[in-house]
Amino acid sequence: MTNARRQQPLPTPRVPMEFDPGVRVRHRTAMWLAIETAAVTLVAQRGFDAVTAQDIAAEADMTQRTFFRYCPAKVDAFRFGVHHVHRFVGALVRDPVDFEAVTERVLQCLGRMEADRTGGRERLRRIWDLVVSDPALSAAMAARDAEQVVDLRSVWRCPDPFVVPITLLALRVSLEIWASADDATLGDAFRSAGARLRDSVRP
Repeated sequence: MTNARRQQPLPTPRVPMEFDPGVRVRHRTAMWLAIETAAVTLVAQRGFDAVTAQDIAAEADMTQRTFFRYCPAKVDAFRFGVHHVHRFVGALVRDPVDFEAVTERVLQCLGRMEADRTGGRERLRRIWDLVVSDPALSAAMAARDAEQVVDLRSVWRCPDPFVVPITLLALRVSLEIWASADDATLGDAFRSAGARLRDSVRP
């Protein structure tokens, strides 16, 4: 499904939060942003199913091999914010953790995302507009979350089988709320969504 609204150029943000502010990190971030911008532009014009990884790579002025170095799947071009949260939480985990510990680490990362005043919310809003309007992209995003549950259980060292799926769903809900409502607080949205989801699966 093609997004019929006129698409404005994406704002160019500063280098987002990372563990190491060195040259390699800045280069990786610039590549991620180039891929994301290209993917959003093309999918807005043609629809997710009509755009290939090769199309995105060409639009981003890189080879397809380089694209797959950063994005194992086409849908990952829309998931750099989520991917950053996954890496951030994994880097802080030293011992097996419960839901409260994972929530605290996610909130640390989301707080840094929310403090970014250079276009992060607008970029995320453009992505979620596409997710809502393009069923194929929405389905691909949900499927990718499901695929990552097993891997993240190991990386995050969560013995509770509910922690990772609840966290991923709460993260998706909170990012969507933050992108769509100017008065929404990202941390509060995540905390509220996580609590509701956790209550729904507990006896």
